[in-house]
This record gives sequence, C-alpha cells and structure tokens, in this order.
Amino acid sequence: DDRNNYNYPTSGNYLEVLALPNYKFTGSDFEFTRFSLDYVKFLSYKKNVLAVNLFAVSLLGDPPFNEMAFIGGRNKMRGFFEGRFRDRNLLMTQVEYRRFLFWKLGVVAFVGYGVVANTPSEYALNQIKGSGGLGLRYRLNSEEKINIRLDYGIGEGGNNGIYLTIGEAF
Repeated sequence: DDRNNYNYPTSGNYLEVLALPNYKFTGSDFEFTRFSLDYVKFLSYKKNVLAVNLFAVSLLGDPPFNEMAFIGGRNKMRGFFEGRFRDRNLLMTQVEYRRFLFWKLGVVAFVGYGVVANTPSEYALNQIKGSGGLGLRYRLNSEEKINIRLDYGIGEGGNNGIYLTIGEAF
C-alpha cells in the first residue's frame, strides 16, 4: 500500500492478496478456502483522479451461499444489488474518474465489468455484466480528505441503485 492518502488517494497503488481457510477444526461449519486479489491504481493530473480497480475471487471446497463471490453493492459494481450475481469465481474491473470542482464539492463517473462462474473455465464473454453511473462528493473533513458519497449506479437489465455513504468505493 503506497497510496498517498487512505481516504482519498490521488496517487499510488493498493494490493491485497488473501488466502482465508475455513475448516471445521478452526470452528467453521463449512470446509472451504477463499482466495482473493484486490488491486487499485490511482493516477492524477491537477484536480483529475483516475482510479482503476481489479478484483478476483476463487473459492475452493464447499462454501455456503453467503460466502460466495458476488457482484453488486456500494463498492463492487454499483448499479446491481449486493450479491445480485454470485458464484465460486469472480473477475471484475472498475474505473472511476474523480474531480473536485470548488469549495467542498466534487463529481465522479464510474464504469465496471464483471463475471461470475462456477469454475474459471466457465468464464464466458456473453456472461459479462456491466454497470456505470455518476456521483457527487461533499468533503466532510478537508484535513483527512473524508467525503460523503452519493452515487447513482445503473446495471444491465434495468438494475439501478442509489448509494449514500462515507468514503470512496475503492
């Protein structure tokens, strides 16, 4: 993690690689391992910020439904309900353009594409889901660069969502 700010990065990279085992001997009711990779790159020019997110999940074993990889929600492909598409494997990418305008106000535009499948060999181009949208930002704390986020996301098939939260999606 070499981002220049945790709350509103304008440069740097963030990489998280996880392997989370869940086994009966560790207290779990299920036996599975979750592997995930989350990478974000931040680029900026003057007041313009481009954030690019790559996210992948693979589950081995017998995960319960609520632990499956999913598309949707306030952070991963806004425009789909959280968990709208679930399976054992997920590949997703998101891009967000951010710009502060004046005073404490900013705007964003975002787009994302993702696919879920039971096995990696079942990924198919015709199964890729897309979403996009626009958002407003209000700088709640200028020193720490904490924003209130209001986003409107539109997903394929008439899905959409309004998200009001604190902090950036990624």
